[in-house]
Amino acid sequence: MLKPSEVNENIRYEALNYLMFLKRKRCGKIKARGCANGRPQREYIFKDESSSPTVSIYALMTSCLMDAIEGRKVATCDIPDAFLQADWPAERLLPQV
Repeated sequence: MLKPSEVNENIRYEALNYLMFLKRKRCGKIKARGCANGRPQREYIFKDESSSPTVSIYALMTSCLMDAIEGRKVATCDIPDAFLQADWPAERLLPQV
C-alpha cells in the first residue's frame, strides 16, 4: 500500500478503477463481486504486456495425453490476481523488519 504522500498525479492517472457489485441474497446476507476496470490501461500499456500468458492447444493436449497414459490424477485451481501486472517499488520487495 502506498502512503498518501507517495501518490503523485501520474500514479492517480494510471490507477485502475475497481467496480464493486453488491447483491442482497434471499437469506439476508450481502454478496459482493468486484473486478478491475482495465479499459484505461489500453492508453499506456501495450497488448503484449497486459495479456495473460496462455498455453497452446498442442501443449495442453500433449499434457492431457501423457496424464491419461500414465494414469495421473489432475487437479486445477484458480489463483486470484495471479497475473496482476503492476510496477512495485523495489524497497517494498524485501520484508521490513
